[in-house]
Amino acid sequence: MIRRNGGFRRWGWHKGYTRRGLALLALAIAGWSAYYAARPRVFDFSNAELFIGWATTVAVALSEETCFRGLVYLSLRQRFGARRAMLFAATLFTLYHWPVQPLGEWPEIFMTGVIACAALELGTGLVWIALALWWNRPSTQSAAHIAQK
Repeated sequence: MIRRNGGFRRWGWHKGYTRRGLALLALAIAGWSAYYAARPRVFDFSNAELFIGWATTVAVALSEETCFRGLVYLSLRQRFGARRAMLFAATLFTLYHWPVQPLGEWPEIFMTGVIACAALELGTGLVWIALALWWNRPSTQSAAHIAQK
């Protein structure tokens, strides 16, 4: 049934990309990296804790991309058009994080959702978007910060 309905590619899961889509993601990664580098380090994680956090975020990035970009955004785009679908999907993405993220992080979460939808709209597959969002995770940023020491 999945293949008959377009398969995983229909829902954005492909390794294709466009230069504009990758440029958007690269700019977002640079911004996130600068943001995390400028923030004070509140926690001091052990290497084991960093590895567990880093590894678990892979599953989180894959599932969130499948749900919010692959299913929600692409379904809404068919009905409402790209711009309205981006805003609505990013809003749902933000509200989904309500129980686990402080209110001060909501603007970043919303913009992350908009950027991910825009990259998908530009033809960049969810493989690249999930990788970029995985990099956006604080545990990944902390691991990169430690590796630079």
